[in-house]
Amino acid sequence: MLKSTYTPDKKTKKTIIFLIIGVILLLAIVEIGLVVYNHFASNSANTGNFFFKDKMAVYGTLQKDGTMKYGIIDIKGNPVTQCTYDAILPIGEKRIGAAEIKNGEKAYAILSLTGDEITGYEFEELRFYSGKVIAAKQKGKWGYLDTEGKWTIEPQFDSVHSFSEGVASVEKNGKWFFVDKKGNTISKNRFDEAGNLKGGVAKVKKDGKWGYVDVNFNWIVKPRYDMVRNFSGGLADLDLEYRLFADACGNSRRGSPADRERT
Repeated sequence: MLKSTYTPDKKTKKTIIFLIIGVILLLAIVEIGLVVYNHFASNSANTGNFFFKDKMAVYGTLQKDGTMKYGIIDIKGNPVTQCTYDAILPIGEKRIGAAEIKNGEKAYAILSLTGDEITGYEFEELRFYSGKVIAAKQKGKWGYLDTEGKWTIEPQFDSVHSFSEGVASVEKNGKWFFVDKKGNTISKNRFDEAGNLKGGVAKVKKDGKWGYVDVNFNWIVKPRYDMVRNFSGGLADLDLEYRLFADACGNSRRGSPADRERT
């Protein structure tokens, strides 16, 4: 039986070594990509679109105990922060919300993209970034912070939405209403539920039915629907006993197939 006597030369050896290194690097990049993707897929409601925002991205590493720790990498894959956080929530203006376990509970702080602490780990939750305003929960109540971690509206609400068009809908004692960025109540009515102001119109629920109010919180579509969506292209999709549409003046009409495609 013939034995091979082939011995690769130095150039061939170098090529093989480079190929092996290339494969290892490719596998590492794919693994990091999968971790980042899975992080966003499992936390899409909180993270939003932050994939390489400001040339940064969230990455994670699996710990020996089966938990994940998160950090920030730059667009070249270099770590910008240590991978030590239990959660990372991008909130804009080059700020992130980072969580660590404190006394068995998750506590959040606001950090810069390089990991510098803007605030201590003093919040139970951080949510919503809009118009340089961050919603934060402390001692069971929600308020709003600026990007430096200072309260613009003290925590006092049971639930909140993000600011839109200068106002936000908030809940207190089981009723929703609207406030400005100074925390002043600007709607006389109280609602069962309320959405964001969008295009000068907000969907609100009162006495178990949905309708719409204008920018002055006067009724433009009185509450009579079981379900509504936000206005889009001047129309809103409504559900009553059958599907119909209402324009911003409160006039309702049956929806055509073309109308339905717009919702």
